[in-house]
Amino acid sequence: MNIIQAIKSKEVFRPYFNDLSTWNNWLIFLKALFGLKLSKEEMKVFRKCTKLRKQPEERLREAWICSGRRSGKSRTISILACFLALFMDWSKHISRGERPYIFIISPNKDQGQIILNYIRELLNLNDSLRSMIQRELSESIELTNGITISIKSASWRSTRGFSALAVILEEVCYFRWETDSALRDKEIYRSLKPALSTIPVSLMIGISTPHSFQGLMAEKMKKHWGKSKGNVLCWKSSTLDMNPTIDKEEIKAAYKDDPEFARSEWGAEWRRDISSLLDIEAIEEAVDKKIFERPYEENQTYKGFIDPSGGKSDSFCCALSHQDKETKKIVLDVLREARPPFRPESIVKEYSELLKKYGVTSIKSDSYAGEWVVSAFSNHSITVEKASMNKSDYYLNALPLFNNSSVRILDQERLKNQLMSLERKTRSGSSDRVDNFHGHDDAANVCCAVLVESQKKEKKAGAGVSDVGINDIWGDDDTPSFGSAEHFKSVVDSFGPGRREEE
Repeated sequence: MNIIQAIKSKEVFRPYFNDLSTWNNWLIFLKALFGLKLSKEEMKVFRKCTKLRKQPEERLREAWICSGRRSGKSRTISILACFLALFMDWSKHISRGERPYIFIISPNKDQGQIILNYIRELLNLNDSLRSMIQRELSESIELTNGITISIKSASWRSTRGFSALAVILEEVCYFRWETDSALRDKEIYRSLKPALSTIPVSLMIGISTPHSFQGLMAEKMKKHWGKSKGNVLCWKSSTLDMNPTIDKEEIKAAYKDDPEFARSEWGAEWRRDISSLLDIEAIEEAVDKKIFERPYEENQTYKGFIDPSGGKSDSFCCALSHQDKETKKIVLDVLREARPPFRPESIVKEYSELLKKYGVTSIKSDSYAGEWVVSAFSNHSITVEKASMNKSDYYLNALPLFNNSSVRILDQERLKNQLMSLERKTRSGSSDRVDNFHGHDDAANVCCAVLVESQKKEKKAGAGVSDVGINDIWGDDDTPSFGSAEHFKSVVDSFGPGRREEE
């Protein structure tokens, strides 16, 4: 029995579907995945979604599916997992006593539980399917044929050491934003390939709504979409392509409200307004391998930057750097991170002692620097000044430093991963915004800020308009901060003689 027969059979999966005709394009995908011949009408859909003129001749080992939100991805992979576990003959490839797995890897456990619930529903459609269940656990279902269907959160560590018949990477475009690793999708892929290698008919499936054009899915699509050679199939389809029951007015309204978001979520197109800020190559080139912290040197002048935190959710980071007097390179010397929970007072004391070791008595801090931060450091004879620009501008100013190989940074994984996760979002009529929109960037923030600060020359007496920092005019939220006539006058006056006389 092939997968289409299983889906259409009343004794197997047919009761799972209310109206099977609305799943027609998913059936075409499944036929293509298993090498089942497509009709002329079905080939039209196949060509549209794959950009291939004919079906692959080789047996497929990988398939990568970019499809819109609410297109039926999760239910489709649940059916696929059940079919592979129940109806494929794996006996020739499994050693006696070995328990092979079908893994469904999700960005987090909550999302994985949704898939597992779909699978439980499928296995309980009738007594025949139910009899295949040997034992149910919180994150897996063991079957009487010796196969286990298991959900895992996206971690390369949790998936090592197993033999796998199939691996399904669900919402793979969003793996990197669930933890600190910007390369987690690739790490998981590489760690799972050996688990599949002993089974010549094993399958690797990646499926997701797309986001920015970066990461594993983007690489696979770039390499294989529309290219017939090899045993990899790439499929790209909008929500409406795969789910004709979706409310078209809802999608229409989404395109009107936020076109770029709608193109990605409903149209399955890569976002054009978001891109990686730094190339991986530029970051790796800047890293001094196996240098985790640099000692103090008497002939160098150091600058410091902090990103404070109250100790409950975000990290409290401190960085030190200098511009080398001989090479003119800007060097990151120290990056310390206190991860929550912690007592802020103890971290202030620790960082104050660190700063003094490098001869630093005045530092800059991001916009979080309220009165308690200034006061806490003042108690240790450290002066805290507000940052001269906002976080996004620090990132944009650090970009040419990395691209021109003007910086040397430390070999710290969290720092490198956060730098790789920075995204640049283009905004119409305004400056670009840079951030890690899906995770933490505390280490990257202090790194880029202190590097930029180390490049800046000290102001001289009589400095003019060109020396005014961006935050003298613009607030930290990138919006004009002219709140009143008096405020407007004070900003205008800051460009005039009064400012120069004060300096």
